[in-house]
Amino acid sequence: MLAFVSTDIPWLVFPGTLFVGVAGITLMFTNVQVAYLFSRGRSVLVALMSGALDTSVLTQLCVKFAYEGGVSILYSYIFIAVANSVTLISTFVWLPKGFLGNEDKTKDKVELKALNITENDRHPAENGELIHKEEDKVANNDDTQKEPEQKSLRSYILCSTYLFHVFWFSILQLRFYFYIGSLNRWLVNISKDDTEVSHLTNLSIYAMLGGIPASFVAGALYDCEKRRRQKQQGLKSTLGPPILPLSTATIFGIILSSLQLIQDKAATYAVFVVLTFFRAFLYSIAGGYLSNLFPSSHFGLLFGIMMSAGGTVGFLQYALFSWMEAYKNATNHVNIFLICLVALTFIHPLHLWIRCKQTGKKDISNQNVVT
Repeated sequence: MLAFVSTDIPWLVFPGTLFVGVAGITLMFTNVQVAYLFSRGRSVLVALMSGALDTSVLTQLCVKFAYEGGVSILYSYIFIAVANSVTLISTFVWLPKGFLGNEDKTKDKVELKALNITENDRHPAENGELIHKEEDKVANNDDTQKEPEQKSLRSYILCSTYLFHVFWFSILQLRFYFYIGSLNRWLVNISKDDTEVSHLTNLSIYAMLGGIPASFVAGALYDCEKRRRQKQQGLKSTLGPPILPLSTATIFGIILSSLQLIQDKAATYAVFVVLTFFRAFLYSIAGGYLSNLFPSSHFGLLFGIMMSAGGTVGFLQYALFSWMEAYKNATNHVNIFLICLVALTFIHPLHLWIRCKQTGKKDISNQNVVT
């Protein structure tokens, strides 16, 4: 569709770009389930896939450079259409028809406890004695123990660890969307002429090409936290690892908003670097969190609900654009508001930290860790 856009049929650009967006995110959260095949390095793999999606902006750069070199846009997009057909090979040849999942039932039982959606007192016992015996069986991977019942999708959606994650993702993605939508206006305000604006815009695109190494850093941080906490008991080994990565993404969001308060060209270079890491941590940790805490059978739906909620909240960017144009210095006020709004996402890692602390106290007092 994009190949055949012309002055006679300009409307093709709308369904064309719509399909590009739908296809990209669908490939992302479908293929990211490959990470369930890896017990180690799962977060890094999810992050690299997210970074690859980010770096796909190179495709449009290639079209631009080819056009400037005399190659017709028609031929460039036809080439891209043919190249995209290669994805059909992996879809129908390599990927299985069913879900890609971790068959470690012991891990699944521990994660159900971490998500706070287990059935309470299915086998009641005074002083938690029987409960501790059941937990010991889980730790020892006792094959004779009865497997827990499969929980419904609704149970996972309504658990606090998921709802806070959706809130965290939605707010930070709104911050990212607003940056993209207001970038040109910000560059115009701090630039001398259109040539400088064009140069800085291209520079911002080049910075996005660092998505893969930045995403690798995000995934590596998550996996390092998992290794550091794997010997801890209770929920700490499950809910502890994402605390630092989630907090880091929030910090990058706050720094991004703070830098945009500076009306100086020198600040743009720092903004482009911070944005690259902010975007990498946002999407890498968003997917990595779900793949590490939730079962593969529900991953697609949970990921899709999260993205849908984030997209819905993203419409608030238009209210922010209207605010920017309402009066003088409104742009600074919007960025201060975003600093405060993004800071609220600390609620998510703080909630996980509190639950880990509560677990520690309950372990000491010999009480059930499941609340």
